[in-house]
Amino acid sequence: MGYSDNDITASPTGQTPMVIWFFGLPGTGKSTLAQRLSSLARIPFVDLDALLTEGEKSALLNHAFTVEMRLNKLTRAVALIQSTLSKNLLATTADSLPDYRSRRYVAQSLGDRVRLVLVRTPRELHTKRLEERKNHFFTSDLLDEYEKAHWDANIIIPHTVFENTEGPSVVFDKKLLDVYDSIVHS
Repeated sequence: MGYSDNDITASPTGQTPMVIWFFGLPGTGKSTLAQRLSSLARIPFVDLDALLTEGEKSALLNHAFTVEMRLNKLTRAVALIQSTLSKNLLATTADSLPDYRSRRYVAQSLGDRVRLVLVRTPRELHTKRLEERKNHFFTSDLLDEYEKAHWDANIIIPHTVFENTEGPSVVFDKKLLDVYDSIVHS
């Protein structure tokens, strides 16, 4: 399913609707950051984890998630974001976008309506967060294999980096809002 640049028009203020898309390895805090920014900026959060089918979740757990499955999910994600941005000037979302093909698809599909933010977390904190997750399909024992098999660290598509080194706090919120301001006012 493809979309043209005319699918979403500029707002009455002349600003093009935009999604701030947090991406990175599973468990780095992408969804937490997107939800927190959504709350701070009073903009919608688009939950892309909810788009995973039971078959896709099972495939992830069994290391059988294919490129085709990823692109099908991203097609559903882009459609949902397009719909969200037809009613809202700004939104946030989170998805790993582990490889160049996924990142390119999102960048080409959404064009100037997406700003990518890479979330990086120190390994010790990253592992701790994965271990603390309750009832989540991605656990800490999957991280090394997932990273080796799926993560492309060569990120050539324009993006901003958010170093996620702490939990929610006043400093954390300020850092997050600084990233938001730099994206929205660029």
